[in-house]
Amino acid sequence: MNVIHKRVTIVATGDSAPFVVMSSYINSLIYNNVILVNPESIKKAMKNPNKRSNIRRFLLNMPILGTMLYNIFMNRPNLEKIFSKECFDKGIIPIDIMNAYHENAHLSGSSAKYLFTSTQCHYTTSSISKALSESDLCIYIISGQQKNNDETIYEYLSLNPAIETTIIDNCKHLPQIEEPEEFVKQIHLFTAEYD
Repeated sequence: MNVIHKRVTIVATGDSAPFVVMSSYINSLIYNNVILVNPESIKKAMKNPNKRSNIRRFLLNMPILGTMLYNIFMNRPNLEKIFSKECFDKGIIPIDIMNAYHENAHLSGSSAKYLFTSTQCHYTTSSISKALSESDLCIYIISGQQKNNDETIYEYLSLNPAIETTIIDNCKHLPQIEEPEEFVKQIHLFTAEYD
């Protein structure tokens, strides 16, 4: 509020949804509404680190072994496989998007592995059930057509029936990239009363 001087709409995709839900719950005075794009399932967001996670974290944070494992996981062929299987509807990945993801995964050298380690070992998760059920903000879920979307949307609606949802056709996890015009249209429809 000190910089923008008015309440804002916040948009989050996938694994970042729990951060945004918790932030909007803790400080609802700075948000008009929350838009979640293919949010992480509530069950997945509730996973906590365990002994196995601690061992994985130790291995992934090791200077040589951890960096090697990170570079194997974040190499271009592996990223292309992940994107074509999970993120893009027809497995067609725009080259500029692939280049940007691959470059950003390696910009900070070996220190890039620490966020990866934290997400893989469940150090970035948070139980959002209470925040969702008690939220008085407008929450909107934009989803692509992919497996388990109905289950995830049902989880969110069971905690807060006021959540509005829409599904964008011909896309999977990243509708903002695959169907940008429709995505922007949905954002405008939802935020029109706040303009």
